[in-house]
Amino acid sequence: LWIAERKSVHNFNPATEEWITYSPPQKLLDSMQGGFRDMKIDANGDFWLITYSYDGVYKLSDVITEIKDEPYINTISIYPNPTSTLLTYETNNITSIIQQSIVDLSGKVLIKDNMDKVMRNSIDVSKLQSGVYFLQLTDMKGVKYSKKFVIED
Repeated sequence: LWIAERKSVHNFNPATEEWITYSPPQKLLDSMQGGFRDMKIDANGDFWLITYSYDGVYKLSDVITEIKDEPYINTISIYPNPTSTLLTYETNNITSIIQQSIVDLSGKVLIKDNMDKVMRNSIDVSKLQSGVYFLQLTDMKGVKYSKKFVIED
């Protein structure tokens, strides 16, 4: 069992029934070798990745745990949603779209089309499996706009 605090990391050793405190966590790095051990969230919401290689302890405070709706997200309308063959969309207040993409929940880009080579405002999604996806539009400045949609059989 690992417990991470802001300036120390604690480990419970069940064999000896003792707690070992590493303060500062650098002391822990010196005692570890090879691979992933654990990941914990402390009371401050900081993520700590404990490894026994690759420098040992990583504070992952900048991990994205939530994406809040911003007004621009609502500027994309998708229909039909759910769909099974052709996804059609309309945009408001988004100009100069240069690329349209379909992204799965893991962030993998499955379809990526430059706007000069595709039918504007629609994408053929008939080859994708049922599931939840994101339509991602990119403008000339590199700003990306996303809207969730569902594919059903």
